Amino acid sequence: MSLKEAFDNRHRGAMIKADHFFDIYDSHLSHLRDEKLNILEIGVFNGGSLYMWKNYFPNSKVTGIDIDPYTKRWEETDKDIKVYIGDQCDLKFLQEIVDKEGPFDLIIDDAGHENDQIITSLDFLFNHLNEGGTYVVEDTFAAYWPGYSCKREIGTNGEILNPIVKEFDAKKTSMEHLKGLADKLNCWAYRRKDADYLRKEGELDQYEKGLHSIHFYDSIVFLNKFKRPGEKSFGEDVWYEHIDKEGEYTYNQNGVNKYGSKQ
Repeated sequence: MSLKEAFDNRHRGAMIKADHFFDIYDSHLSHLRDEKLNILEIGVFNGGSLYMWKNYFPNSKVTGIDIDPYTKRWEETDKDIKVYIGDQCDLKFLQEIVDKEGPFDLIIDDAGHENDQIITSLDFLFNHLNEGGTYVVEDTFAAYWPGYSCKREIGTNGEILNPIVKEFDAKKTSMEHLKGLADKLNCWAYRRKDADYLRKEGELDQYEKGLHSIHFYDSIVFLNKFKRPGEKSFGEDVWYEHIDKEGEYTYNQNGVNKYGSKQ
């Protein structure tokens, strides 16, 4: 079953999703369909995606969070589908979700698409993504639209109130944040003396410790998590011998063959 087929076979709910996302999801996640995953979806809206994920990963548990109390109606605990109401920028709320339902194997952010929302949720929840897990940010096109540059008002009792538009800063969008994470993949390189004036020191952050790969597509980004071996690269340079078709000439790492001639 493809992801599109999983959606077409849902028993309730509706959904808005760019049609090219389906094949991208299949390319990243289809090998996990029979696994028992713990899934968190940020942004429930009309509920259809909850049942899509449950159809696609039938052995898994799906938790949805949304700021709109209306979305609680999509919860079906007998099918391992739960919905919690709260703001993805509220770290106290996110911690409660992690305590109750986490950690997670797959996290999908398809909520308000505001820069602060995406960055806040990712920076908090990546640490609660299991090793080997995937974090997905949908609809990153919004990073280029100033109308999605918002922050949350905080009430006198610490409650999250309505979002207010703030001044757009092209250097602090969700896409700029995600692009900056690509450098973290090479943290071993910029921590060596060879990096010269680009050299960085200090304790590894959560992305330097665990970000294994990041994949950018039109309006959607995938981040994969695996534990890095200290400050080292995920791989090592290996010498692969050269042998000609007759099997007579084998060169060493300095390019010298068994007869002492240089390649």
